[in-house]
Amino acid sequence: MRTSSPPTLSNKNKNKSNNNDNDQNIGANNAALTDVTPRIAIFDYGAGNLFSLKAALERNGSRDVSVIQDMKSLSNYDGLVLPGVGNFDPAVKSIGKDKGFLISAIDCKIPVLGICLGMEMLFNASEEGRMEGLKVIDGQVRLLDKKRVKVPHMGWNNIQLVRHKTNSENSIKKRNHVSGNNNDTSDGRGRLLRNIKDNSWVYFVHSYRIFPGRKSRQIVVANTRYGDNIIPAVIEKGNIFGTQFHPEKSGPVGSQIIRNFLEICMSNTAVVNPTENK
Repeated sequence: MRTSSPPTLSNKNKNKSNNNDNDQNIGANNAALTDVTPRIAIFDYGAGNLFSLKAALERNGSRDVSVIQDMKSLSNYDGLVLPGVGNFDPAVKSIGKDKGFLISAIDCKIPVLGICLGMEMLFNASEEGRMEGLKVIDGQVRLLDKKRVKVPHMGWNNIQLVRHKTNSENSIKKRNHVSGNNNDTSDGRGRLLRNIKDNSWVYFVHSYRIFPGRKSRQIVVANTRYGDNIIPAVIEKGNIFGTQFHPEKSGPVGSQIIRNFLEICMSNTAVVNPTENK
């Protein structure tokens, strides 16, 4: 089982080189990020304290973070975060009739980051609840196998970066152009994981995992290993991003991921029509 204590404790020496590399990359980008001022909305399911997430976004570059209870004002923001606090059915229900505003925002290319539950609710359905998911991404959410691993999966674990290989780089570009999955950067990593090293340590607290549909499997850009299970840890699909772990609790690596998301938000120029509600 790969889950472990934080790398800053018993695994510090083991991961020192990896973490130092990440720290150097993060430090090198601090100057560029001081002028990052995207307006970010955190959607509140009404399930818990969002202070740590809000503070992490502000600490890493956003000077304007709002907690919202409906989706009608998304046109006023550069990005949306769906937090990892709560339960599946109440979270989906809290969006309710505002789902159309969320879909409009996604269609207008506003970046959306789903964290843990926030990512899971983007799929078709979850074993955690009876309601349908938001069906933004094809796939299911299922409970971790209690017979094989301890549930919940809680603690520090490392992630393995994924490079989806095809016969040629041209075929990758062609596929991404057709599907809208513009995930490849110059080094083959997703945009959310820019400057993140392979086997970086992040913090997990979850009991469920995603199973993307067959046509959606290439949205997975990083995995983690828990027992003998390989679990999708990071996804990207166009302007939709998701993490099974909590970046706001994941130290310097999590901070870099948050900064990457904020940079993506700053590059977005789309405007949502606030009257559109599909």
